[in-house]
Amino acid sequence: MLTLADLSQGGTILRLEGSLPSIEAQIPCGILGTEADSGKDTATIIDPGGRLPLVQILGKCRTMLIDKGLPIPVLSGARWIPATLYPSVQGEVDKLKYEFAAAVDVFRGAWGTNKANWRARQLEKLAARLGDARANKAMQWLEGKFTRPPQGALRSYTFALAASSSEIASDAAESEQALVGDIVTAFAQEPRERLTKSCDALLSLVAGGGKITRKTFNSRRDEAKILLALNKFLGDNGLAEAAHALYSAMEEAEGFYASAGSTADPLCTGACKAGAEKTLETLVATGAQAGVDIALCLAQGRVLSL
Repeated sequence: MLTLADLSQGGTILRLEGSLPSIEAQIPCGILGTEADSGKDTATIIDPGGRLPLVQILGKCRTMLIDKGLPIPVLSGARWIPATLYPSVQGEVDKLKYEFAAAVDVFRGAWGTNKANWRARQLEKLAARLGDARANKAMQWLEGKFTRPPQGALRSYTFALAASSSEIASDAAESEQALVGDIVTAFAQEPRERLTKSCDALLSLVAGGGKITRKTFNSRRDEAKILLALNKFLGDNGLAEAAHALYSAMEEAEGFYASAGSTADPLCTGACKAGAEKTLETLVATGAQAGVDIALCLAQGRVLSL
């Protein structure tokens, strides 16, 4: 759990993003000879196992970040790396990026051979679903789409925070606002997207006549609570208002749970639905903001408690 006390010791927010070479495509409905939506059938240009070395390196990246960094709630994929560990972590990141790039070169170098080895098997699979004529047509389309070996990449994004001591004065804290603002702005949109998806899922469940189980209920309420705490870090007033709307509705619904004496399926659908709708309206009405002075929070000894 990341706290502002951790931030006060100095460190870096690190995110690694890996993209695998594309080897699969949805066959257009025109090729299939049907008016159905495209994507009803997919095909791969090479054996998916050809990307396994790249997948394994991405797994090493995740393991390294989990071992060396602190999670930042809601900000998926980002870790806080303490300043004392960052030099060694940067060395590992550089090594993994080099290893990934080398594996991509090997993958691209074997592209022609892998395509040739896989062609008969893929054509057989297509023929079983589409018939020989359409399978041949689909294979020609697929090979035309992948005329060159695709690329893959492993990228790192870092945001450093020069933290203040506990005795910092307000004017010094103000001078650091631009620096920490860059960090906050870079991640400000993601919690809004997370909250939107959470409410959309809740409303979809209600619309489909499903019951809100205790597990779903607790998950949505806890997520809203985490976002409210995290907003001490983000300073997004609109996000705070939206998360509060959902959390308050869920707290009200908790009363319905208690009065109904139910621990499995709540009789609180109306309250949850209203809270989710209000939350979405608030998110739409307010743009992402990032204005809290984190350095001043550090000076005041505030801790982000989740």
